Amino acid sequence: MSAAAAAAAASAAAASTAAIESAIRIESAVACSALAALLPQDAKDTATIAAAIKT
Repeated sequence: MSAAAAAAAASAAAASTAAIESAIRIESAVACSALAALLPQDAKDTATIAAAIKT
């Protein structure tokens, strides 16, 4: 493999890795947003359960 071909392959691999990392960041942001939307309900449920246990 020539140096130019090796450089092109390395560049393509870096671009592919960057695209995968970007997709993971987007997926993580979506998951965090969904979790944030659910947390208030979870906190309310936790308080309700805690109050029921105390009585």
